[in-house]
Amino acid sequence: MTTRGLDLELDKRLVWVSAGLIFCLGVESAGLQLALLRVSTEFRLSPMMMGTFATVQYAAMLIVQPIFGVVSDKLGKKRIASGGVFVFIIGCLIASIAGAPLTFMAGVFVVGVGFSVVESMLSAAVTDAFPSKAEQYINLTQSLFCAGAMLSPIITNWLITEFGFTWRAAFVMADCGAAALAPFLLTTPFAKPLRGALSAEDKGFMPFLFAPFILLMLSMFLYGGLETGTASFLDSLFTLGLAAPDTGAYALSLFWLAMMLSRIIFGFSSINARKILLWCYAGVAIGLILLAISQTLSISLLAVGMIGFAMGPLWSTLVAFAAKWRPSRSGTAVTLMSAASGSGGALFPLILGTAVEKVSISTAFWISAFVAFAAVAVSSVYLRKR
Repeated sequence: MTTRGLDLELDKRLVWVSAGLIFCLGVESAGLQLALLRVSTEFRLSPMMMGTFATVQYAAMLIVQPIFGVVSDKLGKKRIASGGVFVFIIGCLIASIAGAPLTFMAGVFVVGVGFSVVESMLSAAVTDAFPSKAEQYINLTQSLFCAGAMLSPIITNWLITEFGFTWRAAFVMADCGAAALAPFLLTTPFAKPLRGALSAEDKGFMPFLFAPFILLMLSMFLYGGLETGTASFLDSLFTLGLAAPDTGAYALSLFWLAMMLSRIIFGFSSINARKILLWCYAGVAIGLILLAISQTLSISLLAVGMIGFAMGPLWSTLVAFAAKWRPSRSGTAVTLMSAASGSGGALFPLILGTAVEKVSISTAFWISAFVAFAAVAVSSVYLRKR
């Protein structure tokens, strides 16, 4: 086997290990979204406080992402990703045994630190290994995130109804999966990004302080808010708005199933990424309007599937655009994008939780629809300046 052939085999191994760990992130993410209403009931919290729990995880992403991005470009993505897996495992353990709101919040914050580092480092590493197919391979690895997120509510709900488990089961499953895959990550070689001697203007954050990249981050900020806000309040919509509490978990699974199918399809597709960005944001906006006005289960479920499918390729497309901005600084670029996503994920549940408490659950989805249309406009401006 040639050296290049060996490199290809190692790259494939990186993709599959990354996909497995990202699957565990999906299990935890949807597990948290399903747990929000149950946690607030157990701890007797308001909808606004329920939104705060979702915010904590994404606030952690915002805090740590820029730091670890710069460090990873110097120390290597493998070391940072491995540390992130360990932190994620500890956070899931804390959340799973929490007996008080503050303890649960602390666990979710620690999870957010590990989550953000693992997802961004592995996505950047896959881009380093396959720069010409970054969108496709990130879509495929992210489809495993959706698979984990799809299965998590179904399995957790089954464990609750059939065996008397609690919402903590989702965190236990994510914890065990990450712990099982950690040794494989430690023994998997990472491709090195192309790099030369960095000029003064290529160091720090200077390469990213330009209008196109800032617009790209703004688009990711809006995406993070849309994904987290929609998924976090689906259970509440079906429980409070449609009086169908048993359907909430399945609606959340449908959301992630549609997203998974979308990412698989676009992962093998050669559709122009510019068109994907605009049409998918528009699809999200239309689906959210439909969800806000629907009064029937069938139409609401159709809207959920539409939103999930349209959201599918957005994260991967935005991350791939960012990683290619400066190939020698892919770690920093991707972590800045994850920080932008985390910012949206931290802010929007608070806004939507307030809307639910002060007005109605449908108002929250009208707000999200407006944000989706704003994302269409921002992305359109970015593509013209790119």
